Amino acid sequence: MVPSFHTLINRGQGCPKCAYDSWDFRKTYYNKHTWDFTRFLYYVKFQHITSGRVFWKIGLNKSNDIEVRYHKGALSKDKLLILNSETIKLSNFNATLTEFYVLQSFANESINMQGIMRETKGGTECFRSNIMVKDLFEFVDKAILNKEKLIELIELIKDDEIIE
Repeated sequence: MVPSFHTLINRGQGCPKCAYDSWDFRKTYYNKHTWDFTRFLYYVKFQHITSGRVFWKIGLNKSNDIEVRYHKGALSKDKLLILNSETIKLSNFNATLTEFYVLQSFANESINMQGIMRETKGGTECFRSNIMVKDLFEFVDKAILNKEKLIELIELIKDDEIIE
């Protein structure tokens, strides 16, 4: 059995849905006309009200308003509170590159929260601990420094198969 693109690229982490649409770095990279689109990268600290569990999530959005992405009704149904968040405006290229970098670099800290984030979605880009030291721009800088390595990684993959 050939491993799926999602498994190879995201080490089984990251949104399975997003791994196949224009929000992921692979699609962005191969569709240069999307590179300069505006995209917002966010980092959110959540708390599950029932269990008290705290976790963090990185993601992409078309709006700089985190409440547009996480509606109060969906948060309420999932029993989630947003404790704090940071959102920055980037090009689609740099936003998707940075998210990809973070998912690759911190895969050992990732945690699947799909069971809790049923209404809010995106429970696969979550982390058991706070992986951010300073701010999101620090991740952007590191992603840009590692851009060539990240591009090499996605170039190994084509249509869910390893290029031989």
